[in-house]
Amino acid sequence: MDIHPLVVHFPIALIPLGAVLDLYALWRGGRLWHQFAYTTIVAGVLFAMVAVLTGNAAAADHWEKSEVAGVLSTHEDWATGTLFCGLLLVLGRLPLQLKGDAEQRRWALWTAGSAVAGVLVLATAYFGGVLVYEYGVGVQVGG
Repeated sequence: MDIHPLVVHFPIALIPLGAVLDLYALWRGGRLWHQFAYTTIVAGVLFAMVAVLTGNAAAADHWEKSEVAGVLSTHEDWATGTLFCGLLLVLGRLPLQLKGDAEQRRWALWTAGSAVAGVLVLATAYFGGVLVYEYGVGVQVGG
């Protein structure tokens, strides 16, 4: 059973939401909101790991289809890059989260990283949508 379509929506929602929460925290100046944003991003990255693993498994049956292979490769590349960016964001920001008190420019730097991760996950989702809605990958017809 392919659970990729179920799992993939969590990082699509959680990682950009974390970026929005970080922006809100910068605007309002609240450490609690940065903590909430970080927790949301961590959850999104954990789901992204599962999404990449299940996506790789689901893609195995579609590599031989030449019309799909290019978009599939692009989607996989974006997903891998997004996951690595998310992992760097989570691990790199951990000391700041644990320490807590930092100047505003450090929070702004990590908020920019959150925004980059949010954009990457949306780009990944776009190519996944192309696979499903333009090529019918993962869609069962008549059954």
